[in-house]
Amino acid sequence: MKLRIKRMALLLALIFGMAACGSPEEPKQNLWANRYKTPEVNLQKWVGHYWRHGEIENKGGLTMDFFLYEEQGKFYGYLSIDEWEYIEVDGENRTHRTKQRMLTTVSARGGEVFVYFYEDIPMDFSMENEWEEAYSGAYGRGDLLFSMKREGEDIITTWEKPFPAETEESLAERKFSDRDLLSCELTGEKDKEAFLAARGVEDAEKPFFEYYDEDGTLLLTVYMDDPAEGGTGIYYFYTMAGNLYVQGFGIPACEEAEWADRRFDVTKDGDNGDGSGVEGYEESYEYNGEGQLVRFLSEGTITDMGEPYRDRVIEVTYSYREDGTLEKKEGFYNAWVFGTTGCSETCFYDAEERLIHSYAYITHGSTEDFYIYLGDGSNPDYRLMLDHSGADTCALALLHYTD
Repeated sequence: MKLRIKRMALLLALIFGMAACGSPEEPKQNLWANRYKTPEVNLQKWVGHYWRHGEIENKGGLTMDFFLYEEQGKFYGYLSIDEWEYIEVDGENRTHRTKQRMLTTVSARGGEVFVYFYEDIPMDFSMENEWEEAYSGAYGRGDLLFSMKREGEDIITTWEKPFPAETEESLAERKFSDRDLLSCELTGEKDKEAFLAARGVEDAEKPFFEYYDEDGTLLLTVYMDDPAEGGTGIYYFYTMAGNLYVQGFGIPACEEAEWADRRFDVTKDGDNGDGSGVEGYEESYEYNGEGQLVRFLSEGTITDMGEPYRDRVIEVTYSYREDGTLEKKEGFYNAWVFGTTGCSETCFYDAEERLIHSYAYITHGSTEDFYIYLGDGSNPDYRLMLDHSGADTCALALLHYTD
């Protein structure tokens, strides 16, 4: 699919902010207020991703995506429309592309789901050999865009006018492309179930591994029959507003690796930074009353970034539980000395002081690692390495540790 929704979490934040400003004024009915109501049709069963895509040979085409989602019993919609036309200009082939992104309200009655325009989402364009524009002014708040109903296994979509897709073709339930099966956003439980089925997960009730944070919130579910053949992951992320964002991804076949316990290693992968570009290097250690290391600090003068200046080279801090067991390790590694990859890192440990979860900075986003223990051993059996870039979460590697 040509369309990739870059961050539905941001859209959810926009919607909740919009809702907080009050309900829109509509002469016939207050659709935004009625988004809570689900007469005759259970909207929860419709939550998901719907789309259509068609091309006219050598002329252009159309892609539409509609996301119907629910937050705390409230139902919303996001509609994306991309139309394109191939045109020759001064002997050069160019593409004229017209786009619209809009928020919608949703209601249900008489066995149908009705989708109404609420608000356009501003867009910026910049693509070589294309000129683009957005639809504007075509709809007023509360205008009916389309309706959907089920007839057997089919979804019948009725389009209203004015509408850029003057077509009898209906939206269909989402079909996962090969790229989607590697990494894609999932909208609702139905979408997640379809993704797992498309990935070949036969028993979604028996995951290989689940990770919950200290508050008992599920962050990760892993499905694998044979780690040597890889598997499937579901990643859960909650925004600052408490809205849930779910990503499905494929897990590659595991690789063999050797485990190294770095709990009290205060270097950056064996490098303490006392080398080229750093002068006057100094270290200090701080301990608590129990003799446990709570802070390591190294400083130096950075000499290869213009005017020399004094700065931290490495700073590592340790947090302990009331019973004295290690709970968290946080590291700062000067990006001018070590580079930006992993220049900040946070590691979490369980009650047995085993590393269970970590995340680190990387230029395009962040990395996040989960450590899987199949028994009571002190060393992990597997390490799942994730990469977060914009809206995408993908699995970098699955490592199998040998003793």
